[in-house]
Amino acid sequence: QCVDITVTGATPDNNWIGVVLDDVCPPSTNCIAQSTTANSIATIHDLTLEAGVYYLMIDRWPLADDSLDFTLSITPCGAATGACCNTVASTCTENVPLGMCQGPDDTWTLGVACSQLFPPCSPVSNDGVDCEYPLAIPSIPYVDLNTTCGRNDDYADTCLDAYDQGQDFVYSFTLSGPRCIDISVGGATAADAGFGVLVDNACPSDTTCLAFAVTAGTTATIQGLSLGAGDYFLMLDSPDAVTDCFSYSLSISDCPSVMGACCHGDGACDQQTQSSCQQVGGLTWTSGANCDPSPCPYLKGDANCDHQVDAADTPDFVAAMIGEYAGCDLALCDMDDSGSVDGADIPLFVDALLGQ
Repeated sequence: QCVDITVTGATPDNNWIGVVLDDVCPPSTNCIAQSTTANSIATIHDLTLEAGVYYLMIDRWPLADDSLDFTLSITPCGAATGACCNTVASTCTENVPLGMCQGPDDTWTLGVACSQLFPPCSPVSNDGVDCEYPLAIPSIPYVDLNTTCGRNDDYADTCLDAYDQGQDFVYSFTLSGPRCIDISVGGATAADAGFGVLVDNACPSDTTCLAFAVTAGTTATIQGLSLGAGDYFLMLDSPDAVTDCFSYSLSISDCPSVMGACCHGDGACDQQTQSSCQQVGGLTWTSGANCDPSPCPYLKGDANCDHQVDAADTPDFVAAMIGEYAGCDLALCDMDDSGSVDGADIPLFVDALLGQ
């Protein structure tokens, strides 16, 4: 039978491997087949053996560590091979049988070279390590419990200043249109204190960014951040002097709808959001304002200054006609803006009462 034998070190440090096959034990200096390597994969290809009992020994060069973690694969000659990607180490090995790509972080692709992998061999279980491999935020609202521990300090000259010296975690998200968002980062425990968060439309490689927040405590927030359509990066980092890494909870939500005073064409005022005020044809909208007192302008004919033109205004209008007006603004009774309240204002006042 013809066989292929492959010994693969569990990590790149499991190297300087030797494998030998013989029909006696221990194998003699004139063994049937052997392979050595300074790297982490040793192979014996196209070895034809007769029926019988054989011994296979795996060893290591004495100057290396005296033990070895490995995977042994023995397959029929010509077995299918492919690219084996270790998604944690972000390393790829070519011409590997499926049986040699069985690690918990390994993915195997039949019949391709490492350069042909799409997407490229990337750290799937280590997303967030940098801008090349960010953790994608699929939608907002969004919540993630995570840690910067085990990442790298790739970005140490950003708008976070002293708070960008620790290990960093990078997210990415895309907005299809203008949006206002609130961002909150909370330390997982009281010990997870001292960190920063930033948002930018480019990989955070300089000291400018769209928004950021830092804290010496356990909560950092960015509120009311208005962004246009486009792609964005969000990065978490910490000052090395406090902690090299930290665990956290990230929350991203839409900004709450702000209420305000909506002024209508008839002088009325009510509480609405800005968008709803615009939809009903409001004249003005004042953020956070109440309608008592009303911020809306008085209309002509509102002689008693109650933001309504109705029959209750008649006594004050008559008082203005005879020079005894004691209301808030005599000009409200001067319907034709002539500078005086006289008979010419009467028909215009009646029209205002009738809503004309």
